[in-house]
Amino acid sequence: MIVDQVRDQVIVNTNNPIKQFTIKVDRKAFETLYKNLYQDKIGSIVREIASNARDSHVAADKTNLPIHIHLPNDLEPFFEVTDFGLGMEENFIYDIYTKIFESTKTTDQNAIGCWGLGSKTPFAYTDQFTIESKYNGIKSTYACFINDDGTPCVSKINDQPCDPRNGVNIKVPVKKYDFYTFNQKVVKYLKYFDPFPTVVGQEINIPERKQYLSEKDFILYNDNNINNLIMGGVPYTIDKYGFSKEIMSIGIDIFAEIGDVDVSPNRELLSYTEKTNIFISKKIDKIRLAITEQVKKEIEKATSLWQANINYQKIYHGMLRDFLQNIDYNGNTLYHSLNDGIFSKFPEIFLVTRGSKNSKKVKAIYDFDIPIFIITENRWLSKVKYYLETKLVNKAYVLNTKVKENIYNVSKPNFYKSTGIKEVLQKTHQLPKPPKKPPTSRIKSNKLNVLLWKGTDCNIRYASYNWSNTQVDFKPKSKDFFVLVNRYHLVGHSENSLKNKADVFKNKINIIGIRPSEKEKFIKNGWQEFFSFFDNYINKKINNEKLQYAKSWYEFNYRNFINGVSAKFDSDSPFGQFLEELKKYKDMYSKYNKYVQFTTCVVDLNNKFHEIIDNYPLLKILNCNQLEFERKNCIDYIKMIDEKNT
Repeated sequence: MIVDQVRDQVIVNTNNPIKQFTIKVDRKAFETLYKNLYQDKIGSIVREIASNARDSHVAADKTNLPIHIHLPNDLEPFFEVTDFGLGMEENFIYDIYTKIFESTKTTDQNAIGCWGLGSKTPFAYTDQFTIESKYNGIKSTYACFINDDGTPCVSKINDQPCDPRNGVNIKVPVKKYDFYTFNQKVVKYLKYFDPFPTVVGQEINIPERKQYLSEKDFILYNDNNINNLIMGGVPYTIDKYGFSKEIMSIGIDIFAEIGDVDVSPNRELLSYTEKTNIFISKKIDKIRLAITEQVKKEIEKATSLWQANINYQKIYHGMLRDFLQNIDYNGNTLYHSLNDGIFSKFPEIFLVTRGSKNSKKVKAIYDFDIPIFIITENRWLSKVKYYLETKLVNKAYVLNTKVKENIYNVSKPNFYKSTGIKEVLQKTHQLPKPPKKPPTSRIKSNKLNVLLWKGTDCNIRYASYNWSNTQVDFKPKSKDFFVLVNRYHLVGHSENSLKNKADVFKNKINIIGIRPSEKEKFIKNGWQEFFSFFDNYINKKINNEKLQYAKSWYEFNYRNFINGVSAKFDSDSPFGQFLEELKKYKDMYSKYNKYVQFTTCVVDLNNKFHEIIDNYPLLKILNCNQLEFERKNCIDYIKMIDEKNT
């Protein structure tokens, strides 16, 4: 690409020596150029390496041949671009490829590159990559790497014979967590390449965009407001705030020839020079005219005035409403809603929806494609609802005939003529009457509307998910129980507690939720409260002695200390024997703690514990928290006393 280089003339009037500025080539210089030059490092590698491959195909007159791209995966963790263009001889590698700001494309208007920076972009991501160049039957492999002092270097690895087809292969190692990012950057930066590259290693998906209008130098989309300028197959996002608002609010791709606009040296952004701004502004003016003509064509497609109103209304409520100025249909004014212009004479507009009991008053009609009725009798609602049911139509609008300024009675012909609505407007008195419903006798039901516990995973945040609506007989069956519920939340218990206890019965019982005010009524009719039933059930099932062990462990203040030291003592030691005795308390607690609400116990383990530690006087000085934090010292002390006593 040829870069414009316009300089102001400078006159120097001095006899003193003149010295040029230079660049110190060191680690800091290279890191500034590559580590910090690119904001989108992975995207820049994809864009620059692929653009160089595309330029090579153009120079070799192989524009119909796609470049090849390999995307990284678990078996082959590298990004690779292969072209079948000119190839590079050894002198080119050493004298041009490795020299920053050196390029053979600065005088080539068909080439994308020109800065002499893009070929080195892999160094923005990695410290090494490889080049394979096929040139005149010899394949040369080069290693590019950052040496110990931070300077990029290149070294030839080998030469070997190959097929006569020239080309270059660039291979960049990729970290595993960047595999998908490379995939997305290929989609973002190369989707406009023609032909699109042959891609292997991963599947790619280029989303389709719905086109509204397509010309040679632009495409207009009606799906979003992404604006791109494409030059040399590379997309550049247009700063929409610098140009026409109505254009930038819709999705546009503008196609430019190489050199039509300026780009930044890192080629990530457009450079908004006077040249770039003039080019984009001219394209936008052309797009504006093309859109206006297209909108007129869509309006003119209508076969009637009312159909023209429908087309106009659809465009108005889309993205192109700003292009509807001074557009009419055969000299007739068009309306975007039934609250605009002459339609505003109607004081009332009703919306009737199929399946609803009543109509809804609305301010305007924004959909002309559904049935529109005008009221010509008092009992119109039942007829309109019957029409919707029989015709399987979802909605209809109904206009009130009591219009302002007597327009319906006096100016009705003018109203019909100026809107074209007569062809679709239906009068309610012409609609068929709905059939009369046969009389029904009410049968008193003994069913009650209640909530039914689902018994599935417990949802604490959305309590309503735990219940479903059902009906039950007022007289319960043996497997029916109730719990108290307020707005789907249990009263006095947690949802997890109910789930754990209900799981004991493996879905063999029914648990319903009722309001607290209904409790007495249900109990009088033989219903049992589930939590009370469960406590009685468990107490019968569990041996009283075992339950006593569990309750004792629940009341034990030194559980954390015992749990922490139990693995440190042999069962032969005196303290170890005491721990073995405590094991049955702990096991019973683990088995029954989710079923039983422990309150008081008969056996006081705390007293037992203090009797045991009478043999260890220093432990009495410490409280429970200190025992926890001084656990290691306590263990050593107990072992010392046990060894002394034995």
